[in-house]
Amino acid sequence: MRLILIRHGDAAMAADDDSRKLDDEGRRQAAVLGAWLGELGFDPPLIWHSNKIRTRETADIVVEIAGWSSKPIETQGLRPSSPVEEAAIQIEAEDTDLVIVGHMPFMSGLASHLVSGPGTTSYWEFATCGTLILERSGRGQWVVLAFTSPALIGI
Repeated sequence: MRLILIRHGDAAMAADDDSRKLDDEGRRQAAVLGAWLGELGFDPPLIWHSNKIRTRETADIVVEIAGWSSKPIETQGLRPSSPVEEAAIQIEAEDTDLVIVGHMPFMSGLASHLVSGPGTTSYWEFATCGTLILERSGRGQWVVLAFTSPALIGI
């Protein structure tokens, strides 16, 4: 099983954080990321995003540009301050490739939990549209395949 963790693209400011939409740069970031992920020949059957507009927009653009066949699904427990332990349990229950589009600091905490173990405090700096690709090597064991910053893939 492969797991791709993506932080949403740049978003415009808004009075209500939940309603923040991608700005032009965020849409461009998501499109470039989608092209890069599409080149990897990966077509994940599951794509989750939080209930915030900017993650849905990021997921939609990545899916379209990558040419993936699955539709993104709004999933609970992926907000910036959601407990990573609950998401880790959901992920471990899956046996198929999965993409999660989320937020900081949640993405850093989830990456730390999966790669270094529960209760660890390592910090993963996800830039906007930053992406971590993991592969499960055993129950509860994850190997890092790639960790990109936007600059590394030409964003």
